[in-house]
Amino acid sequence: MMSRSNHRVAVLVLEGAKPLDVGIPAQTFTTRASMPYEVRVCGARPGPVTGGDGLSYHVADGLEAFEWAQTIFIPGYRHPDREDPPAAVVDALRAAHARGARL
Repeated sequence: MMSRSNHRVAVLVLEGAKPLDVGIPAQTFTTRASMPYEVRVCGARPGPVTGGDGLSYHVADGLEAFEWAQTIFIPGYRHPDREDPPAAVVDALRAAHARGARL
């Protein structure tokens, strides 16, 4: 059972997400009784996400996780210099930042 004092962490997974960039914060801030964190891995929408380096992810949460999170990790993804993230993701990140979430 999670305590109200646990820090809420969301890890965003976009198409082409770099595996270590997703895995390290997800594991470091893992949800377990001995750690003061609750973690959700999320995407632009719930469901499958094609990651980078041949990996795929199935995320249970969409952008609504940003409303819940106190800290949001934004892992690297394939070709950020050529592909902007979806507008809904950018808008949700801006809203989370405006309410005080750490990005």
